[in-house]
Amino acid sequence: MKNTFKILLCIIIFSIGFFLLRYPTSPVYQDTSALLADIGGLTYLYSTVATIFALLAAFVILTESERWNKLNDAIRGELTELYELYLWSEHFSEKIRKQMQVNIREYVVGTIESGLLPENQERSEKISQSLKQLHENIYLAAKDTPALTENTFAIFTDLLKKRDQRLEYSALHLPKILKSTFIFSNILTIVLSLMIGVRDFWLNYVFMIAIAVLGYILYLLVDDLDNPVKPGNWQLTTEHYKTLLKRIQTEA
Repeated sequence: MKNTFKILLCIIIFSIGFFLLRYPTSPVYQDTSALLADIGGLTYLYSTVATIFALLAAFVILTESERWNKLNDAIRGELTELYELYLWSEHFSEKIRKQMQVNIREYVVGTIESGLLPENQERSEKISQSLKQLHENIYLAAKDTPALTENTFAIFTDLLKKRDQRLEYSALHLPKILKSTFIFSNILTIVLSLMIGVRDFWLNYVFMIAIAVLGYILYLLVDDLDNPVKPGNWQLTTEHYKTLLKRIQTEA
């Protein structure tokens, strides 16, 4: 479901609830005259709750964006190491070169087929076998061309490190208590805003719908960042792996 549709649905549901509570002829109309009489104290208390929510939201978004950046860097680093290993394979004997390039292609193809979900990656037999074969290729290459052993092993080691980092960051999520606290404070901010009495009905509606939509958009943003390899606006896909595959197939 697209985020635009979700936001529109949020606006419709909140508008129905607001009109039921605030429209004078509604059967469940809530009189706000008492709230208007004490608006000074209510706004002070509400601003305290809103400030706490703003600080929590900023912390959560910053944490998630940092993890997203680290995951993106891990993917870029893995692709760089793969291509560098492919280039180094050109310096080995014909037999080893062909085997290494085939295994690199198999690794990239396996990653594309499995997607970036860590559970799919770990279950992929194609990826596991290609990594084992690459390790064996490099071991044989060390006997064939000892002068290139150090650099080749260093590249392969970095490749494994970047892959492990990618799997780790893509599997991480916000702690449940932190995400639950964020959601609770978000809902609390929206609900408590209904207790701020405003004399003009339409002015009250505009401000209330703005608060509700903003809170919901913040939730969508956090939920999207918390699942970086699942469909969403911040999803990291296998597009760069497909680009690398085309590149090495062209150069083969």
